[in-house]
Amino acid sequence: MTIQAKFARGIRLLGAARIAAQIVSWVGTIYVMRLLAPTDYGLAAICSAVLMLASLIAEFGFGAAIVQAATLSRDEVRSVFGASLLFSSLCAGVVALAAPLLGSFYRAPEAVPMIQVAMLTLVLSSLATLPDAYLRRDMAFARISVVEFCTSMMATLVTVSLAASGAGVWSLIIGPVAGAAMRATMVFAMARIWIAPSFKISVARRLLSYGLKITVSRMASYVLGQSDVLIAGRVLAKSELGVYSIAMHLAMMPMGKLMGVLNTVAFPAIADVNRNKGDVLSHLLGSLRMIGHVVVPLLWGLAAVAPWVIPVLIGPAWNGAVLPLQIVCVALPLRLVSTLLATALQGLGHAGLDLRNTLTGAVLLPPLFAIGSLQGAEGLAAAWLVGLPLLLAVNMRRARGVLGFGLQAVLKALAPPLLCSATMVAVVTLTARALGPTALTVPGLIGSCLVGALCQLLLLWYFDRRSASALLKLLGRDKHREP
Repeated sequence: MTIQAKFARGIRLLGAARIAAQIVSWVGTIYVMRLLAPTDYGLAAICSAVLMLASLIAEFGFGAAIVQAATLSRDEVRSVFGASLLFSSLCAGVVALAAPLLGSFYRAPEAVPMIQVAMLTLVLSSLATLPDAYLRRDMAFARISVVEFCTSMMATLVTVSLAASGAGVWSLIIGPVAGAAMRATMVFAMARIWIAPSFKISVARRLLSYGLKITVSRMASYVLGQSDVLIAGRVLAKSELGVYSIAMHLAMMPMGKLMGVLNTVAFPAIADVNRNKGDVLSHLLGSLRMIGHVVVPLLWGLAAVAPWVIPVLIGPAWNGAVLPLQIVCVALPLRLVSTLLATALQGLGHAGLDLRNTLTGAVLLPPLFAIGSLQGAEGLAAAWLVGLPLLLAVNMRRARGVLGFGLQAVLKALAPPLLCSATMVAVVTLTARALGPTALTVPGLIGSCLVGALCQLLLLWYFDRRSASALLKLLGRDKHREP
């Protein structure tokens, strides 16, 4: 099977698995939102921010190093596995001991036991590092899609069950831990690889060197993506932080899954082409344009129906999340562009350049979040709208020599998706306003969404038929079977 066929097959398999899991997850999330209070989500956001940072440090880029390496010895693999277990356990212990200090910093002492329990995820994830990396290196997307689906389903079912039984905010903590346990179990079963860890860390020095760059880059990316909560957790009231957290959560539900699918498929695909001296960059702009036709209408369409989605699905108590949701939905497509370009640089082996790009974001965005948080949830959301265009402009200028194109080419590639989506937003808004009070009902909301989807498809087919044909080809069936 060619690399293009593997890439397309990976997108289809992982996309289908995540769409199926996401449908269940959305239903479960909306149900849980109706049971819990904004303060609960504020506490969960603090725990999530701490866990994500600890996870990036603990993982140390081990999985990426295995996927990207041109050659691997058994001793190196054993050493990487041992280092993963060692670093993750050490990080989990340090954070658990520091939890009282973190609770004091955020003026949330009730978050201390939650942070400590959440650290179980680190140890469970380290167990999955080696088999997961082998699955991705082999581009075994059929098996990866099964793991992704079962993991998401387990986390959702445990979260919903606990919330329904009155566990409150603990449902948001224990659900992900259960998902991590399911993932660790399944990747071993799917990879069918049994290698004992070795704690002779020096054996894997070259892999650790690459992994270190990836880790620092991911940490900077984390600061780029999570410093809003880390900073706002100190400034905003927990209820207001919960409102902002819900807005970001709703926006990231489609965004996060798409980013996850693209990273899961694109990184090993680019690394494989690079190992075999193939041409990676010739189709990158076309792929960016095609992806834009999926991401931009999803996010901008959500922004258009936000005044009706939030009161209908999660209740009028969350109406304060409408404007923050609209603002972040407008800005987040640029975050996907940055993520895709970072994946390309990493897959090509330019981890140092990607590190400089992400460090730029870590320096640029936190001051904007600090300023924005003084204006509440809306100001915090507006910081993304200001910061992401600036960050993309700076990073594209730096990466132009490697990628072979700059910001102007990126904007040209995204122009058709942006224009089509802006037209769709206008049509959806007019439709919802014409419906009047009916728009605040489930049938009215579904009707507005269907009108928007039909409008977007017609615009795509009429103004950018090449991308429409590429999407149809990507989603079409092929005769190949995964080896």
